[in-house]
Amino acid sequence: MEQLLPVFLPYAQLVELEALTSGLFRRPLHAILFVAVLAAVMGSFLVFLFIRRKNAREAEISEHYRMYRDTVKKSRLTREDQQIIESLASYAKNRDIRHLIVTRQNVFNKVESYARRKGDIEPHKLSSLRVKLGFTGEQDGKTLNSTASLPAGQQLIIDQEHLRRFVAAVKSVEQEDFTVQLEEETIPPKVGTDLNVSFQRSDGLYRFATRVTRMEGQVIGLEHSENLELTQRRKYFRKRLKKGVYLRVGGSNQQHIRSIMLDLSGGGCSVKNPNGLFRKGDTVEIVIPDQPRIRVFGEVLRLDSNDVIHLAFQPIQEAVRDRIIGYLQKAGSPSQPSQPSQPSQPNRQTPPKQNDSSPQET
Repeated sequence: MEQLLPVFLPYAQLVELEALTSGLFRRPLHAILFVAVLAAVMGSFLVFLFIRRKNAREAEISEHYRMYRDTVKKSRLTREDQQIIESLASYAKNRDIRHLIVTRQNVFNKVESYARRKGDIEPHKLSSLRVKLGFTGEQDGKTLNSTASLPAGQQLIIDQEHLRRFVAAVKSVEQEDFTVQLEEETIPPKVGTDLNVSFQRSDGLYRFATRVTRMEGQVIGLEHSENLELTQRRKYFRKRLKKGVYLRVGGSNQQHIRSIMLDLSGGGCSVKNPNGLFRKGDTVEIVIPDQPRIRVFGEVLRLDSNDVIHLAFQPIQEAVRDRIIGYLQKAGSPSQPSQPSQPSQPNRQTPPKQNDSSPQET
C-alpha cells in the first residue's frame, strides 16, 4: 500500500484557504443547513439504490418463477411432483432454487442425495421425477446416481437370491421403472422377485437392489433405484478364475494351444504360458469359449516365475469389452479348470472354427 505524503502549500495559499473556509460558515445555521442538504442528497441516493435493488430482485424472482412454471407445464409435473420439489428446495440455504432443481441436473443430483440420505422421500418417486425432468443422461466424469441414468444397451448381471445368475441388457428407461431384455434361454423371474444387479463402467463396478415390476416375454420391468453403490473404483475390476482358453501367436496360422486363464478383467488377463512359447512384447491371440466365443489380442507385459504371462488387451470395441466383463461376472471359480470340448492332443486343441483375425468376437 502506498504511503501518503504530507502536502506543503505556500503561506499565501494557506491564508487564502483559511479565509475561504472561515467565511463559508459564518453562522451555525449555515453549517446546519449544509449538513441537512448533504444528508438529504445522500439519503435520496441510498433510497434510489434500495428501490433499484428491490425491483431487480423482484424481476429476478419473477423470472425464476416463470422458468419453474414453464418446466412444470412442459414436463407435466403433478401436484405431488411439485411437493417433492418443495421438499428438495428445503435442503438448500437459498430456498429460491426450484427453477434450478428442475432445469439443472447437477443441482437436482445434489439436493436429491441429501433427501436420499435423510430418507424423507421414497426413492421410486425421486426416480420418477428424474425421468420426467429428462435427467436420465450420463454426466461426463460423474458417478451414476440413479438407474434412471442407465444408457440403453448397458449390460447387467442379475443375481436372483443367490439361486442363479443371468445377463440382461437395458432396453428403456421409463417413469415408474426401467426395462431389460433377457437372453433367449433365460427363464424370466416372477413379478415381485427381489434381485441384486451389478454392472461395469469405466469408473468401476456398480451394484444395486431392485424388484421385478412386470414381465412381457423376455422383457422384464425393474424397480428404479436411487442408491447405486460404486464398489470398486478402478477402470476394470479383476477376477480370479480357472478357465480353459486357446492361444496362438497373433496374426499367425499356427494351431491353437490349450491353456488355462487364471484371472480376467476388461483390460487384460493372466494365462499359463504353454511350453514357454511366449515372451515379453509378443502379441497373443486369445480365444475364450463362450456363446458366441470371445476373441481378442493381447500384448505380453511380463512373465513370472510360475510360467504365467500377464497380457494387456489391444484396442477392442466396447461391445466386446462388455461381453468380457459379462463373462467374468458369470464365471464361477471351480477348483479345477473347465475343459474345452473336442480334445485332439494332450496339450493342443483346435478351437471353434474361425476364418478371420480381427480382435473381436464373430
